[in-house]
Amino acid sequence: GTLHDMTAHALIRKLELESWCGLEAPAAAVTWTHDAIREFFDSDGAVLGHSAATMEGERPHSPTRLSHVEFHKVRELSMPGERYGLLFPHTSEQLQSFGAAWLTEAFHTAGTLPSEIQVSKLVSLKTCPGGGAAAKLFVSVEYSEHSPELHTELFVKIPVKDPQQKYLVACVLDQNSPEILVNRALASQLPFHSPKYYFGDLSIETTNFILITEKIMYGEEADICVAGEHQTVTIEPAYDKFRDYVVPRVAEHYFCLVAALARMAGWHRCGRLGEVDRFFNTGRSVNEHWLVGTTAATVETKFGLFADFVGNTAHRLFPPGVRCPQFLSDLKTQMLHIAEHTGSVLEYLYQDPDYVALAHPNLNIDNAYFWCSGSGALECGLLDWGGCHIKSLPEAMSWAVFAADPAMWSEHGERLVQAFVDNFYAHGGAMLDPTKFMGDFKLNMALMALNVLGVVPVIYSNTPKKEWATIKDRFDERVDTRFMTMAYTLQIVHVLTLWTQEGIYENFTAWLQRPASGKDLARCPSELPRAHSRATAESDVTIPSDQPQVTTRTLDQEQSDDSEDLAMFL
Repeated sequence: GTLHDMTAHALIRKLELESWCGLEAPAAAVTWTHDAIREFFDSDGAVLGHSAATMEGERPHSPTRLSHVEFHKVRELSMPGERYGLLFPHTSEQLQSFGAAWLTEAFHTAGTLPSEIQVSKLVSLKTCPGGGAAAKLFVSVEYSEHSPELHTELFVKIPVKDPQQKYLVACVLDQNSPEILVNRALASQLPFHSPKYYFGDLSIETTNFILITEKIMYGEEADICVAGEHQTVTIEPAYDKFRDYVVPRVAEHYFCLVAALARMAGWHRCGRLGEVDRFFNTGRSVNEHWLVGTTAATVETKFGLFADFVGNTAHRLFPPGVRCPQFLSDLKTQMLHIAEHTGSVLEYLYQDPDYVALAHPNLNIDNAYFWCSGSGALECGLLDWGGCHIKSLPEAMSWAVFAADPAMWSEHGERLVQAFVDNFYAHGGAMLDPTKFMGDFKLNMALMALNVLGVVPVIYSNTPKKEWATIKDRFDERVDTRFMTMAYTLQIVHVLTLWTQEGIYENFTAWLQRPASGKDLARCPSELPRAHSRATAESDVTIPSDQPQVTTRTLDQEQSDDSEDLAMFL
């Protein structure tokens, strides 16, 4: 096969602009064979300025599966980390107390600070607002010697204080270990910029963790090193999800995100990232947690509150076509139909290995930072790798754009899919079928829609129902300035808009009627392995077989809590 002429031309131009090679972009479009591109990207690293990623010293991680009772017994304990064996701070107060001496020891142990240099002073520690999966801190330090390779402004992640949220993130979704592993072992080898790693570790016994990287200086001038080339650039301001209206050239930013997502996936598929598969879970096991809350019974239970929120409580925020009683009645029938086949959909999304790769799990626009290169081309770096796993690529795409303005997707969606397909192929992946990719993207959106049914209680816990009587639009400060309210309300708005705009249910019914091919993977939801009840081979990195039962709570009660808690995470 051949790569599309214009895609090859754009690829060569991109490489030239990033100083990844000495090729001169041709005056006319050219055609590269797939083998030629694979040979180019599979070089020993001299061309790209990268070496193959190594997991030397890392161990396959066994996710922590504690019952609620066990978790509450250990959640405040301090124990040595799994990777480096150091006792580490896991609260802001502890970090302030441990101070510069601990930072020096930690950075020396991690090999990120030269042995002859010390952290001489912890200058300041400030809380960073936003997010729900971790507490975040800005830390300023001084070193005993100046070095251009060392950052004095650092970014720190530690566990959230809220016990329920901490349990969900650590014990149900296993967010923390994959994020630390990506930053520690992979970030410097990925085909885009990542914040410099300084230290990261966690305790399996307690679920506590710490991650320290450079602080991205949003809105300021910064030195960016990509593929061994240093550039002084101005980082654009930080962007929030669901606020595309403040992003200049918004579609260009999503094309940039999609290209980065595809490049990483392509490198993984062609082996460029090394032997990483046994260190990361697959989405098939990760998503079983999400499917706990997508049975027909849970749709029946949750739909009434959901429909009342859309059709009555917050009706001013929804398009007329999705808040009317007939649409909501039809939507319930459609969701009940989909709920009968969630296990089959999940199996299908992971059936073809060409469409599965290591990918960023939640590449919304707020999990990236952007700058323009010297030529004016928009570039991006990625961060926030919590829960990183090997996942269905159409699923990865849906998680990257679900917070985007639906109008942007309506206008550019097909070209964004084609951009992913082209970049994935150019960086070592198979040539994917864009039509199948789009259909699978919509299948995953159907699963996401079922999970959106559970977010209304979260909204009401942040903005009580009585306040909605006077909320006229999404820019009301009771929505716009309350992150959880804004994020979950607009998630519903976007998902329902895409439901009608993209024909999500129609795509699902067409999928059900597809001609049978190979092994029939269709299974009823009852046949799906129960969450927390999976057998695990010692050589595989999957979620451990059992979550311990305790006398005060049944396993079904634990699962019910987990499914209700899932809405709190994103």
